[in-house]
Amino acid sequence: MSAGRVRVQGPRLGSWEEVDDRLRQIGLLDVKREAIEARLHKAVTALKDASAQDVAPLDVERENLERDVKEFAEAQATEFVHMRSRVLVFGTVGFRRSTKILLKRVEATLKALVAEGMPDCIRTRMEVDKEVLGGYDDEVLRKVGATRKVDDTFFYEIDRERVAMVT
Repeated sequence: MSAGRVRVQGPRLGSWEEVDDRLRQIGLLDVKREAIEARLHKAVTALKDASAQDVAPLDVERENLERDVKEFAEAQATEFVHMRSRVLVFGTVGFRRSTKILLKRVEATLKALVAEGMPDCIRTRMEVDKEVLGGYDDEVLRKVGATRKVDDTFFYEIDRERVAMVT
Protein backbone atom coordinates (compact mmCIF):
# COMPACT_ATOMS: atom_id res chain seq x y z
CA MET A 1 0.00 0.00 0.00
CA SER A 2 1.41 3.41 -0.97
CA ALA A 3 1.89 6.20 1.55
CA GLY A 4 -0.29 9.01 0.28
CA ARG A 5 -3.36 10.94 1.18
CA VAL A 6 -5.93 9.23 3.32
CA ARG A 7 -9.48 10.19 2.47
CA VAL A 8 -11.48 10.79 5.64
CA GLN A 9 -14.95 9.29 5.55
CA GLY A 10 -17.55 11.36 7.36
CA PRO A 11 -17.01 14.31 9.69
CA ARG A 12 -13.84 14.50 11.77
CA LEU A 13 -15.72 15.56 14.88
CA GLY A 14 -17.88 13.17 16.82
CA SER A 15 -19.79 15.38 19.26
CA TRP A 16 -21.12 18.87 19.89
CA GLU A 17 -18.55 19.20 22.65
CA GLU A 18 -15.81 18.76 20.05
CA VAL A 19 -17.51 21.38 17.84
CA ASP A 20 -17.66 23.75 20.83
CA ASP A 21 -13.97 23.14 21.51
CA ARG A 22 -13.13 23.99 17.89
CA LEU A 23 -15.10 27.24 18.23
CA ARG A 24 -13.07 28.04 21.36
CA GLN A 25 -9.84 27.33 19.44
CA ILE A 26 -10.96 29.52 16.52
CA GLY A 27 -11.76 32.32 18.98
CA LEU A 28 -8.35 32.03 20.62
CA LEU A 29 -6.64 32.16 17.22
CA ASP A 30 -8.68 35.26 16.34
CA VAL A 31 -7.62 36.94 19.59
CA LYS A 32 -3.95 36.16 18.91
CA ARG A 33 -4.19 37.36 15.31
CA GLU A 34 -5.88 40.60 16.37
CA ALA A 35 -3.17 41.24 18.96
CA ILE A 36 -0.47 40.80 16.31
CA GLU A 37 -2.34 43.07 13.88
CA ALA A 38 -2.80 45.67 16.64
CA ARG A 39 0.96 45.68 17.33
CA LEU A 40 1.63 45.98 13.60
CA HIS A 41 -0.84 48.84 13.25
CA LYS A 42 0.71 50.63 16.23
CA ALA A 43 4.22 50.23 14.77
CA VAL A 44 3.11 51.42 11.32
CA THR A 45 1.37 54.43 12.85
CA ALA A 46 4.51 55.30 14.83
CA LEU A 47 6.64 55.02 11.68
CA LYS A 48 4.22 57.20 9.72
CA ASP A 49 4.24 59.82 12.46
CA ALA A 50 8.04 59.80 12.63
CA SER A 51 8.43 60.01 8.86
CA ALA A 52 5.81 62.78 8.65
CA GLN A 53 8.00 64.90 10.90
CA ASP A 54 11.02 64.15 8.70
CA VAL A 55 9.14 64.80 5.45
CA ALA A 56 7.34 67.99 6.48
CA PRO A 57 10.32 70.33 6.05
CA LEU A 58 11.06 68.75 2.66
CA ASP A 59 7.48 69.39 1.55
CA VAL A 60 7.66 73.00 2.72
CA GLU A 61 10.94 73.55 0.87
CA ARG A 62 9.53 71.93 -2.29
CA GLU A 63 6.41 74.13 -2.17
CA ASN A 64 8.63 77.23 -1.82
CA LEU A 65 10.75 76.17 -4.81
CA GLU A 66 7.62 75.48 -6.89
CA ARG A 67 6.23 78.90 -5.97
CA ASP A 68 9.50 80.57 -7.01
CA VAL A 69 9.50 78.79 -10.38
CA LYS A 70 5.83 79.62 -11.01
CA GLU A 71 6.24 83.29 -10.06
CA PHE A 72 9.24 83.66 -12.36
CA ALA A 73 7.46 81.96 -15.28
CA GLU A 74 4.37 84.13 -14.78
CA ALA A 75 6.59 87.23 -14.77
CA GLN A 76 7.97 86.08 -18.15
CA ALA A 77 4.47 85.51 -19.60
CA THR A 78 5.31 87.34 -22.84
CA GLU A 79 7.82 84.59 -23.71
CA PHE A 80 4.98 82.04 -23.65
CA VAL A 81 2.75 83.81 -26.17
CA HIS A 82 4.11 81.83 -29.16
CA MET A 83 5.41 78.80 -27.33
CA ARG A 84 3.51 77.09 -24.51
CA SER A 85 6.58 75.68 -22.74
CA ARG A 86 10.29 76.15 -22.32
CA VAL A 87 12.71 73.22 -22.08
CA LEU A 88 15.53 73.74 -19.62
CA VAL A 89 18.41 71.46 -18.62
CA PHE A 90 16.61 69.98 -15.59
CA GLY A 91 13.02 70.08 -16.76
CA THR A 92 10.32 71.94 -18.60
CA VAL A 93 8.12 74.85 -17.52
CA GLY A 94 5.09 76.16 -19.31
CA PHE A 95 1.40 76.83 -19.34
CA ARG A 96 -1.30 74.36 -20.36
CA ARG A 97 -4.56 75.69 -21.65
CA SER A 98 -7.41 74.27 -19.64
CA THR A 99 -11.10 74.80 -20.07
CA LYS A 100 -13.69 74.30 -17.37
CA ILE A 101 -17.43 74.22 -17.63
CA LEU A 102 -18.98 75.98 -14.65
CA LEU A 103 -22.55 75.27 -13.56
CA LYS A 104 -24.55 77.72 -11.49
CA ARG A 105 -27.38 75.31 -10.63
CA VAL A 106 -26.97 71.65 -11.59
CA GLU A 107 -30.68 70.78 -11.40
CA ALA A 108 -31.62 73.72 -13.60
CA THR A 109 -28.91 72.80 -16.10
CA LEU A 110 -30.13 69.18 -16.23
CA LYS A 111 -33.72 70.32 -16.89
CA ALA A 112 -32.53 72.71 -19.59
CA LEU A 113 -30.48 69.96 -21.27
CA VAL A 114 -33.57 67.73 -21.40
CA ALA A 115 -35.70 70.61 -22.72
CA GLU A 116 -33.12 71.44 -25.40
CA GLY A 117 -32.94 67.81 -26.53
CA MET A 118 -29.35 67.32 -25.41
CA PRO A 119 -29.48 63.96 -23.58
CA ASP A 120 -25.94 63.19 -24.77
CA CYS A 121 -24.77 65.75 -22.21
CA ILE A 122 -26.34 63.84 -19.31
CA ARG A 123 -24.65 60.87 -17.69
CA THR A 124 -26.82 58.03 -16.51
CA ARG A 125 -25.73 54.79 -14.98
CA MET A 126 -27.90 51.76 -15.56
CA GLU A 127 -27.46 48.84 -13.22
CA VAL A 128 -29.73 46.20 -11.75
CA ASP A 129 -30.90 46.79 -8.19
CA LYS A 130 -30.96 43.16 -7.03
CA GLU A 131 -32.45 44.08 -3.66
CA VAL A 132 -35.53 45.63 -5.29
CA LEU A 133 -35.68 42.88 -7.91
CA GLY A 134 -35.76 40.32 -5.09
CA GLY A 135 -39.12 41.72 -4.02
CA TYR A 136 -40.78 40.38 -7.18
CA ASP A 137 -42.13 36.85 -7.53
CA ASP A 138 -40.33 34.11 -9.45
CA GLU A 139 -42.57 34.45 -12.53
CA VAL A 140 -41.64 38.12 -12.95
CA LEU A 141 -37.98 37.27 -12.38
CA ARG A 142 -38.17 34.63 -15.14
CA LYS A 143 -39.71 37.16 -17.56
CA VAL A 144 -36.77 39.54 -17.07
CA GLY A 145 -34.12 36.82 -17.30
CA ALA A 146 -33.40 36.42 -13.61
CA THR A 147 -33.77 33.54 -11.18
CA ARG A 148 -33.87 33.27 -7.44
CA LYS A 149 -31.31 30.96 -5.81
CA VAL A 150 -31.84 30.05 -2.18
CA ASP A 151 -29.01 28.41 -0.24
CA ASP A 152 -28.52 27.25 3.30
CA THR A 153 -25.14 28.75 4.04
CA PHE A 154 -23.20 27.47 7.02
CA PHE A 155 -22.16 30.01 9.61
CA TYR A 156 -20.64 30.13 13.05
CA GLU A 157 -20.24 32.86 15.60
CA ILE A 158 -17.64 33.01 18.30
CA ASP A 159 -18.73 34.02 21.80
CA ARG A 160 -15.85 36.45 22.21
CA GLU A 161 -16.60 37.23 25.85
CA ARG A 162 -16.29 33.59 26.85
CA VAL A 163 -13.16 33.11 24.77
CA ALA A 164 -11.66 36.17 26.44
CA MET A 165 -12.31 34.62 29.85
CA VAL A 166 -10.25 31.58 28.81
CA THR A 167 -7.19 33.58 27.74
